[in-house]
Amino acid sequence: MSHGGVPLMESNLFDLTGKVALVTGTSRGLGQFFARALARAGADLIITSRQPATLGPFQSEIEALGYAGLAPYGASRGGVKQLTMSVADDWGVHGITVNCLAPGWFKTAQTAVLYEDKEWVDYLCDRIPLRRPGQPGDLDGAIVFLASDASEYVTAQTLLIDTRAMPKKK
Repeated sequence: MSHGGVPLMESNLFDLTGKVALVTGTSRGLGQFFARALARAGADLIITSRQPATLGPFQSEIEALGYAGLAPYGASRGGVKQLTMSVADDWGVHGITVNCLAPGWFKTAQTAVLYEDKEWVDYLCDRIPLRRPGQPGDLDGAIVFLASDASEYVTAQTLLIDTRAMPKKK
């Protein structure tokens, strides 16, 4: 079976990544259900209501769905790892080392909405050996090491500073 000449097994007809959906009536009811389904499929949303002041909590919930993009994000991290190894191979003959620092779930502006969810933070901390989220300053030693002469023979490496915790699906 195919769709537009592409076998169904090779295409994801339900991937809405890169599409924008306008959903009306999202302060309650079916509008919220429709918006959740579209967001989980990867769509960017414009949500509306006759009473815009009531959209705040639902908007926060939809923004937290920052989870639908995990597959592309994971794939991009794999690409960066491969790029690191390839560039290290190309530039090594010139004495240039190339390494990658790969932090996991650190509390930054990009992940702020996730950290508003106490249940998720508890879930995350339960999976981190140090029982706390990383802070940007926790990366100082690793980045200085990779940039210093102490790592002059370290190349093509990805240093994982990673909790391996994934967000809970809602």
